[in-house]
Amino acid sequence: MKDEEAGNQLGSYLRARRELVSPAQAGLPPGGNRRVPGLRREEVALLAGISPALRLERGRDKNPSPQVLESLARVLQLDEITAATCSPSRTPPTTSSARCATAPSRSTGKL
Repeated sequence: MKDEEAGNQLGSYLRARRELVSPAQAGLPPGGNRRVPGLRREEVALLAGISPALRLERGRDKNPSPQVLESLARVLQLDEITAATCSPSRTPPTTSSARCATAPSRSTGKL
């Protein structure tokens, strides 16, 4: 079952964003065999200072705190508008077409 079908749009978005941020962009040393493009879940959690992001990606945590969302936005290098649309405590900008549930384009890394 796909994440969207299960109602886990945030998880799908986090996974897509992880793939766009390289370890070098996040300040991690290169090396080792990587089976996934971009950052691993554990690397995102370490850099964000949170417990593993697996719970969010699998839809087990439906209501992450604003602090967790801000930390993830920082690690995943989201711009201010995109980060605001992912946070339930903020009002999304009305002039932007960005939506948290929309996976970013792999070619540009932008929504």
